[in-house]
Amino acid sequence: MFSSFFKHRFHLLRCLYERIIVYLIECLPILVNYQNLKLEMDGFLSKEKLGINQWEREELILFVKKVDNNSINASNFSMIYKDDIHLCIGRHIFISRFPEKTMVECGAYVHARVGEFGPITELFSPSEISRWHKITPQEARDAVVYFLETGDPQWGNAAPSLVRPF
Repeated sequence: MFSSFFKHRFHLLRCLYERIIVYLIECLPILVNYQNLKLEMDGFLSKEKLGINQWEREELILFVKKVDNNSINASNFSMIYKDDIHLCIGRHIFISRFPEKTMVECGAYVHARVGEFGPITELFSPSEISRWHKITPQEARDAVVYFLETGDPQWGNAAPSLVRPF
């Protein structure tokens, strides 16, 4: 009798354990999708819809937060290159993600992304802006937000005074 009691308990525990394993296996895709859903719940398009890498999406969102918190301001926003000042959103997201990389590697990344003529090209290298050095962090932030929401940076809305007259 004592032995059958333990056998019965062992059997119940084994059945419970098996059910938990089956439940976890069935729920694992849901848990993974929850993580993706959590990333999408920020109101921005997914990396697939934007046509960019996940780390780029994360860093663009971080860029917006940094401008909002005044961590990126006019004094540290521009990059001096050959005695000219250029806005570089790409530089900020690359250095933020890979602080150990050199400026040469950063420049290679930005130029490669611009050269792909992908969705991020117009964000990094706005063709409609005539004076890049005049873009403010807030204008860049607005273009990044619009890009994350729609896939199009719309520099014309973010910096209307800087748009080239065509």
